[in-house]
Amino acid sequence: MKYLKLFENHQLYDEISEVEFEDAMEGRPFVPFTEYEYKIICDIFENWKRVSNFRKITFAYSAIVPNSIIEIGEIGETFFTMWKSSDEWFYFEDADIAWTPPYVRKYYKCDEFEGLLNCIKSVLNS
Repeated sequence: MKYLKLFENHQLYDEISEVEFEDAMEGRPFVPFTEYEYKIICDIFENWKRVSNFRKITFAYSAIVPNSIIEIGEIGETFFTMWKSSDEWFYFEDADIAWTPPYVRKYYKCDEFEGLLNCIKSVLNS
Protein backbone atom coordinates (compact mmCIF):
# COMPACT_ATOMS: atom_id res chain seq x y z
CA MET A 1 0.00 0.00 0.00
CA LYS A 2 2.88 2.39 0.64
CA TYR A 3 3.96 2.02 -2.98
CA LEU A 4 0.56 3.07 -4.31
CA LYS A 5 0.32 6.07 -1.99
CA LEU A 6 3.56 7.40 -3.45
CA PHE A 7 1.85 8.00 -6.79
CA GLU A 8 -1.57 9.17 -5.61
CA ASN A 9 -0.68 12.86 -5.85
CA HIS A 10 1.38 12.64 -9.05
CA GLN A 11 0.15 15.42 -11.34
CA LEU A 12 1.29 13.70 -14.58
CA TYR A 13 2.95 16.83 -16.00
CA ASP A 14 6.00 18.96 -15.34
CA GLU A 15 6.98 22.47 -16.31
CA ILE A 16 10.09 22.35 -18.48
CA SER A 17 12.55 24.99 -19.67
CA GLU A 18 12.48 26.53 -23.12
CA VAL A 19 15.68 24.63 -23.99
CA GLU A 20 14.13 21.31 -22.93
CA PHE A 21 11.04 22.17 -24.94
CA GLU A 22 13.02 23.03 -28.07
CA ASP A 23 15.04 19.82 -27.72
CA ALA A 24 11.81 17.82 -27.46
CA MET A 25 10.36 19.47 -30.56
CA GLU A 26 13.43 18.84 -32.68
CA GLY A 27 13.03 15.74 -34.80
CA ARG A 28 10.29 14.23 -32.67
CA PRO A 29 7.56 12.45 -34.62
CA PHE A 30 4.11 13.84 -33.92
CA VAL A 31 0.81 12.07 -34.43
CA PRO A 32 -2.77 13.29 -34.85
CA PHE A 33 -5.04 14.00 -31.92
CA THR A 34 -8.03 11.69 -31.99
CA GLU A 35 -11.54 13.09 -32.40
CA TYR A 36 -12.24 12.15 -28.78
CA GLU A 37 -9.14 14.05 -27.53
CA TYR A 38 -10.00 17.05 -29.66
CA LYS A 39 -13.59 17.13 -28.35
CA ILE A 40 -12.48 16.95 -24.71
CA ILE A 41 -9.96 19.78 -25.23
CA CYS A 42 -12.56 21.90 -27.05
CA ASP A 43 -15.04 21.39 -24.21
CA ILE A 44 -12.50 22.51 -21.59
CA PHE A 45 -11.67 25.67 -23.52
CA GLU A 46 -15.29 26.45 -24.39
CA ASN A 47 -16.12 26.39 -20.67
CA TRP A 48 -13.07 28.57 -19.95
CA LYS A 49 -14.09 31.01 -22.69
CA ARG A 50 -17.43 31.63 -21.00
CA VAL A 51 -15.73 32.35 -17.69
CA SER A 52 -12.90 34.49 -19.07
CA ASN A 53 -15.06 36.61 -21.41
CA PHE A 54 -13.16 35.85 -24.61
CA ARG A 55 -15.04 36.89 -27.72
CA LYS A 56 -14.01 33.88 -29.74
CA ILE A 57 -11.54 31.05 -29.45
CA THR A 58 -10.06 29.63 -32.62
CA PHE A 59 -8.75 26.11 -33.04
CA ALA A 60 -6.05 25.49 -35.65
CA TYR A 61 -4.36 22.31 -36.82
CA SER A 62 -0.91 21.61 -38.20
CA ALA A 63 -0.61 21.27 -41.95
CA ILE A 64 2.62 19.24 -41.71
CA VAL A 65 1.17 16.31 -39.77
CA PRO A 66 -2.59 16.86 -39.94
CA ASN A 67 -4.25 17.23 -36.52
CA SER A 68 -0.97 16.89 -34.57
CA ILE A 69 -1.02 20.46 -33.22
CA ILE A 70 -3.89 22.31 -31.60
CA GLU A 71 -3.59 26.09 -31.23
CA ILE A 72 -6.07 28.04 -29.16
CA GLY A 73 -6.44 31.79 -29.06
CA GLU A 74 -8.24 34.76 -30.46
CA ILE A 75 -7.99 35.76 -34.09
CA GLY A 76 -4.37 36.66 -34.76
CA GLU A 77 -3.09 35.59 -31.34
CA THR A 78 -2.23 32.14 -30.06
CA PHE A 79 -2.44 31.62 -26.32
CA PHE A 80 -2.05 27.87 -25.98
CA THR A 81 -0.47 25.25 -28.24
CA MET A 82 -0.51 21.48 -27.82
CA TRP A 83 1.44 18.72 -29.53
CA LYS A 84 0.97 14.96 -29.36
CA SER A 85 4.07 12.83 -29.88
CA SER A 86 4.14 9.25 -31.07
CA ASP A 87 5.41 8.04 -27.67
CA GLU A 88 2.27 9.33 -25.85
CA TRP A 89 3.95 12.42 -24.43
CA PHE A 90 2.04 15.63 -24.91
CA TYR A 91 3.63 19.08 -24.93
CA PHE A 92 1.78 22.23 -23.92
CA GLU A 93 2.86 25.82 -24.43
CA ASP A 94 1.24 28.60 -22.42
CA ALA A 95 2.05 31.85 -24.21
CA ASP A 96 0.89 34.13 -21.42
CA ILE A 97 0.21 37.08 -23.68
CA ALA A 98 -0.15 40.27 -21.70
CA TRP A 99 -0.95 43.67 -23.12
CA THR A 100 2.54 44.88 -22.26
CA PRO A 101 5.96 43.19 -22.10
CA PRO A 102 7.45 41.11 -20.66
CA TYR A 103 5.65 38.26 -22.37
CA VAL A 104 6.03 35.01 -20.47
CA ARG A 105 5.96 31.60 -22.10
CA LYS A 106 5.72 28.42 -20.06
CA TYR A 107 6.27 24.92 -21.37
CA TYR A 108 4.98 21.63 -20.02
CA LYS A 109 5.63 17.97 -20.72
CA CYS A 110 2.58 15.85 -19.98
CA ASP A 111 2.44 12.10 -19.47
CA GLU A 112 -0.39 10.72 -21.59
CA PHE A 113 -3.67 12.46 -22.35
CA GLU A 114 -4.76 12.58 -18.72
CA GLY A 115 -1.61 14.53 -17.87
CA LEU A 116 -2.37 17.04 -20.63
CA LEU A 117 -5.90 17.53 -19.29
CA ASN A 118 -4.57 18.03 -15.75
CA CYS A 119 -2.04 20.55 -17.04
CA ILE A 120 -4.62 22.51 -19.06
CA LYS A 121 -7.03 22.70 -16.12
CA SER A 122 -4.25 23.79 -13.75
CA VAL A 123 -3.03 26.53 -16.10
CA LEU A 124 -6.55 27.81 -16.77
CA ASN A 125 -7.35 27.92 -13.06
CA SER A 126 -4.15 29.76 -12.09
